[in-house]
Order: sequence, then structure tokens, then C-alpha cells
Amino acid sequence: MKRSFGVLLLGIFCALNNLYAIQNDTVKYVLTGKFTDKDIFIPHYSSIQMPENAIKISVLQSFKTIDGRDCNIDMGVFDEKGVLFNGKGFRGWSGGARRTFEISESFATPGYIPGKIRAGEWNIVQMLVKNVPEVKWKLEVTIIIGENKENVFVPVYARDSINNRPGWYRIDTHVHTIHSDGEYTPEEVAALAESAGLNGIISTDHNTYSALGYWGNISQDSLLVINGVEVTYIDGHWNVFGLNPASWIDFRFRYWDNKRYQQSVALAKQVGRFTVVNHPYSIEYKYDKSLLDGVEVWNGPWDESDEKAVCYWQNMLASGVYKVAVGGSDYHNKNNQIGFPHMIVKSERLSSNAILQGIAEGTSYIVKDKSISLRMEAYDEENPAIRADIGNYLFAKSSVLFQLSSSVSGNLFLIDQQGICYNRQIKANEPVVFRLMRKSTWIRAELRDMKGNMLALTNPIFIVLPFSW
Repeated sequence: MKRSFGVLLLGIFCALNNLYAIQNDTVKYVLTGKFTDKDIFIPHYSSIQMPENAIKISVLQSFKTIDGRDCNIDMGVFDEKGVLFNGKGFRGWSGGARRTFEISESFATPGYIPGKIRAGEWNIVQMLVKNVPEVKWKLEVTIIIGENKENVFVPVYARDSINNRPGWYRIDTHVHTIHSDGEYTPEEVAALAESAGLNGIISTDHNTYSALGYWGNISQDSLLVINGVEVTYIDGHWNVFGLNPASWIDFRFRYWDNKRYQQSVALAKQVGRFTVVNHPYSIEYKYDKSLLDGVEVWNGPWDESDEKAVCYWQNMLASGVYKVAVGGSDYHNKNNQIGFPHMIVKSERLSSNAILQGIAEGTSYIVKDKSISLRMEAYDEENPAIRADIGNYLFAKSSVLFQLSSSVSGNLFLIDQQGICYNRQIKANEPVVFRLMRKSTWIRAELRDMKGNMLALTNPIFIVLPFSW
């Protein structure tokens, strides 16, 4: 791996900086280099020496390909704590979303972490993400030295709890902001989420936790925001729900480096609550899926990649391996809609811990939008008080009945480990009762429109049948 070195421009000069409204010394670096197609998806580090009493760093990236074709180079930065894997030096990542950033004690560009600018070796990380024969790049680094006159940034995290009422809550589990490659601020995303009829969202920006320190600034009378991150690399994306808001999960490993993958997953489970394989067929997931807790079977508008994900999940269930089915909008900008789709989670209260427990236990289902709700219960025919909701076990003593209804019309499918066991067209709010006629160990439901597109999909109800069967 090549390393580029900064050339310190001769002379330290005084300049007026409006942010601090005092005269400061300024140090500039110009770093240059080139990437070829052999450098693709390999992190490349350019070191600079951060002087004492620095109060701000600004970086401007530019590049040009040898043949004029389009290109992109992801970018981030590590501070004096170093670039060690899963280390403490991470200070921000913008990927390919922007070509400039700045960090000070009071402010940082979205994706980056405000705080003390300590002396020592800092490293700007770049990564070529488009296959081009050759691209020349330049980094222009400006460091301001002086005395900080601004208030130090203090993160304000989202509230852990909104109410103590049990219910079925609408949660979009996959949402981005301007802190990665999203178009809108946390405040704007929150307003859109409430307009979409959501009770909560999970903040999952790519490879950075910077947004989590801003969610507490929004009004949270009714909207729950759960901390998370989407760990993103060329070989697959995966979400971490319930992330400790000051924790970073390293993404710098390829699919063949199973040791580092295992280390990142272990850390994610230590500082988070639930891990999810994201959209495994729209961006192929090459890592070991078995290490994560859930599978995102529905990502954004329904398409062929979601169909493949559901098929993969069904085959896992049929083989006796249970992973929770998860769905979310993967919201970024006006090209998709927040809450399309989202999950409906049974929870004892609208709080981060309770919602994440509901997701982990599978007491949830996925719907296309806020117009759709689905009810499914299983109960013992001779003992109707013995009942089970989605995600629960029914310990049957006699024959088993299922009762279902939907807020919209569609084609209802009930599916077990052998495949489809029930299929009929139903009308909105029409109650449906189905008698289990074979040795199903679980039953899940799908509701589809006349074209076969998914409207709703449930996690299973598990069935423990009498020994006499």
C-alpha cells in the first residue's frame, strides 16, 4: 500500500478567520498522488503532522482521470490516535458524498466528529471506488492555529423513550441523512417520518456515527429515533441497531478477511443490540450471513432483489435456521420515500429498548406503507385462550386455527416449511380463519397485490403440535 507525504508550504502566515474572529497562524499542506485500477477499494493513507494548539482542519480533495471518464474517491480522516483496525482514531467519513470537510472543536462537516484537534500524526484516508486506468488526486489541507473562542460541541442524543403504552408501532429501520449520502438533515428527515405516519426510525448513516449527536435537537413528542449505523463496503452492507452513540464499527476489510469481519461483528454486538444483512441481492453480500441476527428481505420499492431475499430467507427457515425478517425504506432523498416500506413492531412501549426487543424477538411484520396493517393470530381450537401472535410460540393441545385480517384487499398466502399451505383473495377488513391441516412447525403470511408485488410480510408464528399428530 503506497503512502503519500505532505509538503509543508514554506512560511507560517497570519490570516483573519471569520469563524473565530481573531487572527490565527495557518499551516498548509498540499498532498498529491495517483491511483490506478490496482488500487480500487484499497484504503490509502496520507499523513500530516498536526501542530500544537491547532483549532481547525479543512481538507479539499480534487482529482482528474487520465482519460476524462467519471470517477469517485471516498474520503475520511483519522486523528492522532491512529488508523488501527477498530481503533480509537476515527474522526469522520463522507465516502463519495463530498469532496471537502472541516473539523473544529465546535463544528464539523456532516459525517465528521467535532472535538479537540490534538497534536500528532493525522491521516486522511482515500479509497478509489470506480475502476479507471489512472486518476491523479490532490488534497489541500489547511490548519488553523490559535485559541478557540467558540463553545465546544456537545452531542445531544435522541430520547430513549417516548411513551409507556403497549402497541404495534410503525418503525422505518433504514434511514440516511446528510451525515452520509442522504439529502436531508436530521430535522428534515424527522418531519418527513412523521408525515409518513411513522412512530420511529433507525438512523443508519454509512460508516459514521456523527448524526447521532444531533437527533436530540429535534422535537420528539411522538417520534422515536434509535441509534444505528450501516457498515458499508463493496462486499456487502450491514446495519447495526441500538448502537452506542459514540461507537464506530470498522468497515475496512474484504470478504476473504473473515477474521476482521468476525471482529467487527463481535464489536457490533458488544456496542449494539441487533445486526442485519442489508439488501443481500441488490448489492451482493459476500460476507458470512450466518453471523448476523436478521435479514433485510425488503429494501425500498418491491423488486426482483427483494423477491430473491425472501426466497433466501424462506429456505433458511425451512432448513431450521431462524433469522428475523427486516424491512426498511433505505431512505436517502426524493428518489425514494421514507416509510416505503417499514416495520410494524409489537412492543410494550415506544422506547429504543422495547422496540429493539420486539425486532429481535420477531414480533413484527413489514408493510408497504401507512395504509396497510395486518393481524394474524394462531389459537388452540379447543382452548381458544391459548393464543400466539406473530413471532411467538403456540403450544397446541388440539387442532390449530389461524385468524387473519388486513386493512387492504389482496392475495393472501400462508407459508410453512413445505411451502404455500393457503392461498386466497381477500377483501379489506374481511376476517379469515384457516385450519392447520399438516405438521407445520411455523406459519408466516404474505399479502400481495394483483401483480404479485408485496403489500405485507410477517415473521412466523411457531407451532408446537400435540404428540398425537
